[in-house]
Amino acid sequence: ADKLLATLLEEQDDLMALEYHVDYWNNLIHGSDGSFTDPFSSEDYSLRQRQYNHSKLAGRPGVYTPQAVINGRSASVGSNRRDILKALSIRTEQSMSIIIGDGQPGESLRINIVGEASQREDLRGIDIMLVSYLDKATTKITGGENRNLTLVNHHIVMDVASLGEITTSGDMSFQIPRPADGEGCVVLIQEEAITPVYAAAQCP
Repeated sequence: ADKLLATLLEEQDDLMALEYHVDYWNNLIHGSDGSFTDPFSSEDYSLRQRQYNHSKLAGRPGVYTPQAVINGRSASVGSNRRDILKALSIRTEQSMSIIIGDGQPGESLRINIVGEASQREDLRGIDIMLVSYLDKATTKITGGENRNLTLVNHHIVMDVASLGEITTSGDMSFQIPRPADGEGCVVLIQEEAITPVYAAAQCP
């Protein structure tokens, strides 16, 4: 799954991919190999996966690893290239526009959420989320079922923060710190993991 994600990121310039590392493997003991705590794991991301499991995803829903969730609409085994590409080929129009540009030179980015009155009404109260990630990391596995392997991960989620929510009137504009070298971010319009991704944009 890690290798497939790296390949897809190389093949598709417009792919916005995020790795959420779950924590429920951390305490599993694998005989004499013991256990291994994923340094990027979080109980919040395990909760996110459980929320997806209740959101009636197409494909292969459930709580398992590795799992790929595409646009909050369908699920697949994370190493199944055919199923993932099939899901990615289903294009849906974004429900609103997310415009990301320069804020303070060299320091910040400005995010503007733009939509027609009807779009704002349809999505009123839906979260506007900022997901920050680490571009790439190499981890030596010291225990557990993958002991002695070296894994390379990409777009590893480090933080998920709420910027606000969709309103029916007024300005939806936000300033965020510009990602540091080796980091990135994505803005999502989505209510936790219980709705589809209505719109998304990659930070420049």
